[in-house]
Amino acid sequence: MTDIEQECIRRIAEAKAVSPDSITPETTLESLQVDSLDRVSLSFDMEEQYGVQISDSQLHEIVTVRDVAVAVEQALAKKQAAESSNASAA
Repeated sequence: MTDIEQECIRRIAEAKAVSPDSITPETTLESLQVDSLDRVSLSFDMEEQYGVQISDSQLHEIVTVRDVAVAVEQALAKKQAAESSNASAA
């Protein structure tokens, strides 16, 4: 399990008042009763923590805890590529 998956689990467990041990990366957000508002809140929290943006289209495709982590990881990779590109252009 990645650090980002663990952070997602921690945040969801806290928001839904459930044990983190009951959540795995494969757990669906629906089974945790994570509604659209919860999903947006979770994505904002993760974006703020990691300094990235998750696109609306990605947000709508998220089904599992792992999907949240993958969206953050993809946004991080995109951010790092942009920073690398800007550094080499300077």
